[in-house]
Amino acid sequence: MKKVILQIVFIFKSLRFLYALKYLLVRMGMKLLRLKMNTYFSQTAEDVILEEYLPKKSDGFYVDVGCNDPYYLSNTFKLYLKGWSGITIDANRELIEKFKYSRKRDIPVCAAVSNEIKEVRFYNFKQDHYNTIEENKFEEVKKDLEFRNISIMQTRTLNDILNEHVDRGTEIDLLTIDVEGHDFYVLKSISLKIYSPKIIVIEIHQLNLNNIFENEIVNYLKEYNYKLIGYSTINAFF
Repeated sequence: MKKVILQIVFIFKSLRFLYALKYLLVRMGMKLLRLKMNTYFSQTAEDVILEEYLPKKSDGFYVDVGCNDPYYLSNTFKLYLKGWSGITIDANRELIEKFKYSRKRDIPVCAAVSNEIKEVRFYNFKQDHYNTIEENKFEEVKKDLEFRNISIMQTRTLNDILNEHVDRGTEIDLLTIDVEGHDFYVLKSISLKIYSPKIIVIEIHQLNLNNIFENEIVNYLKEYNYKLIGYSTINAFF
């Protein structure tokens, strides 16, 4: 009973009241119905897959680039519920404000991330998980989506953001990158010799599993002794 009470207190401390209440009611309903399901919040159960590879601890640290929504389609929310925390980065200020309100332990940062400092156009759709700074990606999807607006932004490197918010050499358990076509440039903006994430999850569409070394991201990470350990629809695990 004491363990249950502590868990309830932890959930209410971690989340805003209404979401904490909703989450606990769902969990209670599953228990009453004796449903033994492994709940996932990410797009294609990436967070469930990560449980197999990440260290079993309650104070892990993640960096989530292109974090989008605090709960919906999140690779890190399941970890957050276990006590983890980290830096959540998105170019959409409205979404970052949701993180500030919803996930109290995280460090939310509003930024467009790239491997060089430059002025970019941030294309913002109503379906915000398609937001991008890649013009080619924008042209590809705009005919099927409801477009909202364009913001002019100055990019930041991931190194710059980490240097500002964490000590150099901080142990990063997970780096997850999902920025709609600009993923490789984000990856190149972090020094993997200084910050060496234990697991990297990055969006790669149509990865040829018969010849993975055709892919530039796979080859790049190989230089830093990362190897492909899994692939889930559009996300690769290193």
